[in-house]
Amino acid sequence: MNYLLLKPNGVFEKIGATEPTCSLSLLQKSVNGNVEVISWIPELYDKGIDMWVNDEGKLLNLIPSLAIMDEKGKLIDMIHGNVLFSRFNEDGDTLPLHDEDIDFIKERMTKRTSGYFVNKETEEVTRLSNLPLYIIK
Repeated sequence: MNYLLLKPNGVFEKIGATEPTCSLSLLQKSVNGNVEVISWIPELYDKGIDMWVNDEGKLLNLIPSLAIMDEKGKLIDMIHGNVLFSRFNEDGDTLPLHDEDIDFIKERMTKRTSGYFVNKETEEVTRLSNLPLYIIK
């Protein structure tokens, strides 16, 4: 069983689970900082899947890794930095994903978008291509 990491370059990477539950240190290492869980996406929540992100990803000007839109194309949120996907149980434990969870996540993020990201501090412009797009149904 594995966790799934989405990097800003749009690449998914499996992280092997060595323990039955995920430690805070693994979460922090995966997202490169303090963690925040995103559990407000109904489709993922209903399947018992959490998205862990860097709590200060936007403030730190991390490169965007995921665009979240509604069905009409309205941007709801932009996730900055690495995203770690895991399962959760009724006790609130963070657990590894099942293979079918990984397939589901990748399948839901096959649509891609592109654009530009401007670092507010350095004014450096980064072209975003192949940015995964999640459309909330």
